[in-house]
Amino acid sequence: EILVKFPNAIALTDGVDSKERKIFVKLAPARLVPYSVYFTLKEVVQDFGTGAFHRNAGHVLQASLKKWGGKAQIPFAWQEYNSAYPHKMHTLGYAGRPASSGGIYISTMDNTGNHGPASQGSKTEADVCFGELADQ
Repeated sequence: EILVKFPNAIALTDGVDSKERKIFVKLAPARLVPYSVYFTLKEVVQDFGTGAFHRNAGHVLQASLKKWGGKAQIPFAWQEYNSAYPHKMHTLGYAGRPASSGGIYISTMDNTGNHGPASQGSKTEADVCFGELADQ
């Protein structure tokens, strides 16, 4: 469960006046992306301070995350990806290459081609896909 704030540029259609919402995340199976699940639990969940969505790119909603006490964001040791857990609609990925604990995005469409292997100018790398939106 993460409490995030959406900017005015992102239209929310649930009839609630506040721009703050709780989102629930189901982590990917650890057998598929073990490092990414560990990283998320250690570097994001354990030290999560605040988060705010700041970009609606049409294919993703991107958020910046901050740790409590101004702790430094930690970069990934490598871009872990498993084709058995692709960037489908409503999955979550880490932004950037190399990615860090400071930025995530929610795919608003199937982004396997945009963020999967051999995307964004890389011949082999893919963005880390670590979870998906879940119901309460």
